Amino acid sequence: MHVKICGIKTIEHALGASEYGADYIGLVFAPGRRQVTTEQANNIVQALKSCGSKSRTVGVFVNTPSGEVNNIAEKCGLDIIQLSGDEPMTYCAEITKPVIKAVRLNSAAPKLIIEGI
Repeated sequence: MHVKICGIKTIEHALGASEYGADYIGLVFAPGRRQVTTEQANNIVQALKSCGSKSRTVGVFVNTPSGEVNNIAEKCGLDIIQLSGDEPMTYCAEITKPVIKAVRLNSAAPKLIIEGI
């Protein structure tokens, strides 16, 4: 089993999650209260790398153009991309990093996560 702590917005919280064994640190780029800027994300990623963390960073996006996703992923040094919108599988192939695709079965069903990492 793997653990992903999502919605991290500070270096302190990222380092704490990593210290307690989180396999993945989720950084949300989709609009909302947990959204981070590219600067915040880059600072978090660099802090994790500089302390030798084994946690991998996941950028969470919703219906963002693939070029923008790839640019942010490269700029911030993200390890994995999670797509949580209506992106088709052909879109997923345009992403240069490994992809986790969240799929809704129907409005009453919980999300199913299909991992491609």
